[in-house]
Amino acid sequence: LDRHRPWYHDYVFSLFAVCIAALSVQWLKNLMPAENLSIVFLTAVIFSATAYGFAAALFSSLISVALFDFFFVSPAFSFSFSSPDNVLLVILFVLMSGITSNLAGRLRDQAEAAQQREGEARALFQLTRDIATSDTPEDTYAAVVRQSAALFDIETVVLLPHRRLSGSESG
Repeated sequence: LDRHRPWYHDYVFSLFAVCIAALSVQWLKNLMPAENLSIVFLTAVIFSATAYGFAAALFSSLISVALFDFFFVSPAFSFSFSSPDNVLLVILFVLMSGITSNLAGRLRDQAEAAQQREGEARALFQLTRDIATSDTPEDTYAAVVRQSAALFDIETVVLLPHRRLSGSESG
């Protein structure tokens, strides 16, 4: 997840994918009936799910149904269904896009979690290696600070108690 992206980025690109799907259906509807091309919209939903997660896929699914119904289901340019077949088609599309987007979104989330765990394991291995090769306590503290900063993306400081020297140690 890119923290520097605005929150609406995923939805804008999902909308863009749905618009490309709609243009593809418009172009392909001369070759076969538009009702058979509803699967093209499902590719946009799957793209959104794998690239941006479940919420973006759900958004894509709703936009896909609206665009498909408005532009490609008779009567065109209205939100009405002329036959029960069209109602069934929309219900099946919403059901299938919900299932596939849920599965793809889960797969994406699991991949991100695995990448995060791999990064944490790598950082812990690096910390262990740095501690094992450090010659002085200061080197050990520096390794802990460096790896903590890298792992948690924060500035890190190690505070140590001040040792008071006795008379015999001061000389």
